[in-house]
Amino acid sequence: MPLLRGGPARALLCPLTVLAFLTGAVNAAGSVAAPAGASPQGDFYQYPSRTTLERSSPGHLLASEPMTVSTRLQSVSSRAMRIMYRSVGLHGEPIAVTGFLLVPRGAAPRGGWPVISWGHGATGVGPACAPSRHANLYPSSDQYAETDMIEHLVQDGYAVVGADYPGLGFPDTVENFPQTDLESRSVIDAVLAARQASTQLGRQWFAVGHSQGGPPVLRVGEAAARWAPGLRFLGTVALAPPSHFAAVMDEMGAARPPVNVGLAVLGSYIAVGAHLTHRASSTRTSWHRNSPRRSLWRRSSAPTNSTST
Repeated sequence: MPLLRGGPARALLCPLTVLAFLTGAVNAAGSVAAPAGASPQGDFYQYPSRTTLERSSPGHLLASEPMTVSTRLQSVSSRAMRIMYRSVGLHGEPIAVTGFLLVPRGAAPRGGWPVISWGHGATGVGPACAPSRHANLYPSSDQYAETDMIEHLVQDGYAVVGADYPGLGFPDTVENFPQTDLESRSVIDAVLAARQASTQLGRQWFAVGHSQGGPPVLRVGEAAARWAPGLRFLGTVALAPPSHFAAVMDEMGAARPPVNVGLAVLGSYIAVGAHLTHRASSTRTSWHRNSPRRSLWRRSSAPTNSTST
């Protein structure tokens, strides 16, 4: 049965916030205490106003700032930055998402650097678990396998943009795992935003995801041309995507100590996502009440910033 890859050491880092959530160590707003090692980034992660979000289109760049990355990532990147952009929430509402962007060194090829939109593996569900909050793009001081992959991609001449996923990064928010539509939309919108953050990026792009990021990038392959018609989507690669979530919960329910760490953490992720989805459906905001429920992929017209330049 496929589980979150990477072993117990990876599973127990920032995902401890998953267990905090399930044991009640989360306030009414859904905030989780930042784990040790998370560095502050000033006011960048202040959530934008509702008016700002409603006046922007999906993929619109809301903010950006230089980002300090690890020595190895710095050695292959001419620019590293955090980005914040507009995307679409679980019920079609406008939301903000944060992420990171790495641009290769050297002169961009004709047409601009090809882009890879990276779907990261499981990092946790709390604000400090966002990859863009960490110099090596993971909430641990140790070098991480995904960091190695991203380093090689940038070194090989791809600009890499990575969504934190909705719910990660901002204070008082918790990630809704595993909402594939929600995450895949943020992966597509990240490319639109990245091209506004750097004029060196071209129209050609791929989606690559690992572990938790595998299912969203598979969904991207079904909808990229429809959602970002001004770009040229070339393909998707899903690495070790988790699956069989119902079977995981059945196995977890029947488990007796000692319980496999990977099984326990994945089951906890699924439980958090189920709780948040139920809560969102039960307590709609006035925006939800006044708007028809719609698919995240339905739209009346193409985003204004998705056309080629």
